[in-house]
Amino acid sequence: MSNSRDIILEKIRKAQAAGATKGLAIELTPEEASASVFVPPVGDLSENFKSELEKISGTCFIVDNYSEASTKINEILTAEQVDEVLCLEPQLLQQLQTVPSTNDISVVRTCKASITGCEFLSSRTGSVMVSNANALGRRPHVAPEIHIVIAKQSQVVPDIEDAIAGMLEKYSGTLPSWVSNITGPSRTADIEKTLILGAHGPKKIIVFIIKNQ
Repeated sequence: MSNSRDIILEKIRKAQAAGATKGLAIELTPEEASASVFVPPVGDLSENFKSELEKISGTCFIVDNYSEASTKINEILTAEQVDEVLCLEPQLLQQLQTVPSTNDISVVRTCKASITGCEFLSSRTGSVMVSNANALGRRPHVAPEIHIVIAKQSQVVPDIEDAIAGMLEKYSGTLPSWVSNITGPSRTADIEKTLILGAHGPKKIIVFIIKNQ
């Protein structure tokens, strides 16, 4: 007995044989074929990233230096009642000395917040590209409730394709085994079409862009 799929496909074949689809093909001009599908970001890439991230319930601060970032992070931790954050990157620990932190990976599932770096920021989509190229692995990006990302202004690129090109150049064509784009807090609307943040990852993502870096 034919199933629904077979019946539909057979109807399509008969329609094609009868010429029903003749003339429906659309020929693109060379200009149309080479045109970008998406509108590229204009103006300041960091400001555009901030705008796009905030549209999808993320938060972004553009600051002058690490000291300013540290002050703002401490304000956030106080407001969120977080005693210390998980940070496994020595360079970030050195730059953010006033932020109460731990580098004990065993607390990754109980620590409320984490601080990580990133690979690139995509201005058009407000996405954060991360990887497991260092000792962090995946857990600090996905386990804590609050994910704080520190990025340099030089890491902000126009679009995801630029981030991929940057990754290929950075790693000489051999990408890390895990590369992911984080676009806003974790979310789902599977249950009664109600949007729920933090369904399978951080409820909050906060990005700091350090200017002139």
